[in-house]
Amino acid sequence: MTKNIIGIGAAVQRKEDHRFLTGTGRFSDDIKQPRTLASVVLRSPLPHGEITTIDVSAARAAPGVVLVLTAADLADEIAGPMLSLSNVPPFDIGHRDGRPGADASQYPLAQDRVRFLGEPVAFVVAETLAQAQDAAERIIVDYTPLPSVMEFEDALAPKAEQIWADAPGNISFDHDVGDEAATEAAFAKAHHVARLPLINNRVVIAFMEPRSAIASYDAASERLTLQAGCQAAHNLRAALTSILDIEQDRLHVIVPDTGGGFGARNGVYPEFVLTLVAARRLGRDVKWTATRSEAFLTDFQARDHIFHGELALDKEGHFLGLRVRADWRHGAYIASRSVWVMAHFLAQVMGGGYRMPTAYLNQRGVVTNTAPMGAYRGIGRLEINYVLERLIDQAGHEMNIDPLTLRQRNLLNDGDLPWTMPGGAVVTTGEFTANLARAVELADWHGAPARAKAAQAQGRLHGIGMGMYAENDGSTPTEFAEIAVGAAGRVTAYLGTQDFGMGHATMYSQILSEKLGVDFDAIDVVFGDSDLVKRGAGSHGS
Repeated sequence: MTKNIIGIGAAVQRKEDHRFLTGTGRFSDDIKQPRTLASVVLRSPLPHGEITTIDVSAARAAPGVVLVLTAADLADEIAGPMLSLSNVPPFDIGHRDGRPGADASQYPLAQDRVRFLGEPVAFVVAETLAQAQDAAERIIVDYTPLPSVMEFEDALAPKAEQIWADAPGNISFDHDVGDEAATEAAFAKAHHVARLPLINNRVVIAFMEPRSAIASYDAASERLTLQAGCQAAHNLRAALTSILDIEQDRLHVIVPDTGGGFGARNGVYPEFVLTLVAARRLGRDVKWTATRSEAFLTDFQARDHIFHGELALDKEGHFLGLRVRADWRHGAYIASRSVWVMAHFLAQVMGGGYRMPTAYLNQRGVVTNTAPMGAYRGIGRLEINYVLERLIDQAGHEMNIDPLTLRQRNLLNDGDLPWTMPGGAVVTTGEFTANLARAVELADWHGAPARAKAAQAQGRLHGIGMGMYAENDGSTPTEFAEIAVGAAGRVTAYLGTQDFGMGHATMYSQILSEKLGVDFDAIDVVFGDSDLVKRGAGSHGS
């Protein structure tokens, strides 16, 4: 029989799609196991307040309830908070004067104080979800409200409420990149300086599949198992075993089908810890699934900057320098490496695909009583490209130079490469001018004025804009792959990368089909299982 060899780049129906399109995918909340307990999280109704007392007696006595946890109940169960890593090398981003940045680590359940609306305060486990919900409503929490700091100006006011003692003035870090002296000199000799204040608003990630987790405990082996959507099973295992203070081989992480990742499924969430603690205490499976309202309140969020950007130009419109001040409202806590990721990636691609001789960036972290931030779709790179492209348009408007012409005069060309951007990223190849010319042709840029005039005659608005984009990748991780061949010739690939919508089973099968000469349908791809796959960095960082 002829082998069905389907190689790299061939058009093929994805292996994954049949089960997704027919509703037979297996996402976390689809997993049904006998005697599984349900759980809910009681969340803070205040953005900021002291927890005076928590009375859980009525909840513990409610029908069907088997466990109620507060922060005090976790004291002997966990080794500490969900580390922010803000002061752990190489992720330590501090202040320009050498002081370390704020720690701002979050515990799975609030200890003494709540710092954002929806922060977990108690965890209720019961035989059914309805019983857990009813019991949670019986918990009485006495809060002493504190002034909430929400807006940038509120957080940075001289007598603002201090959210963390190690973040005076509500500044968690104050970091700069670039050559400040050279940039000042470039601005001093500039013919024109374009200036813009810009707001990059906070966004909610809104996964198609809300977060969900199922924790199990086997008393005989003293092993825990967590089934949950995430982007890196081995990284999640490492973080959770550190919090629980157990050896890594005592936690098995399984990642089922996952409905979207985008960076924000790459960290540790409180509910992962809580379900594991509950399962270990009870010896039964414990399941938690977020409501859409909970997701909007408590999933990692993104963006949320105020920028003050300046672009220096000579008389002909050649770029001389870029200067940016950025305040990032990262919320009440610092999630994992979020500070390092934002500061690192925002700075690296300053200048984009242009001949930008020098640049200087000052970035501050601003603590507020808002949900924590995480990595999300081009973190840092999108933000700094946005600032530069808006400044170029503004400069063109003020200098009466067409924005297309302004870009053409400053784009990198073959003679400039390799080019080191002021933030450190190195451009080795790129068809910047040719790509722009092709885009202008496809968009009929020069026909835009006529189209605008025709639209105006019909009472309609018409606009056109352009923007270039340069992006570094999110690092080059050491990755893992292992190939096993069965007696019947069936091939299994065990991979450290993870799929949350990208079609890895199809893509890797095509690679192996071509390279090994194996039937496409005789290839199985395994990922997202810390027992079956020896190690892995997951999928993240573009």
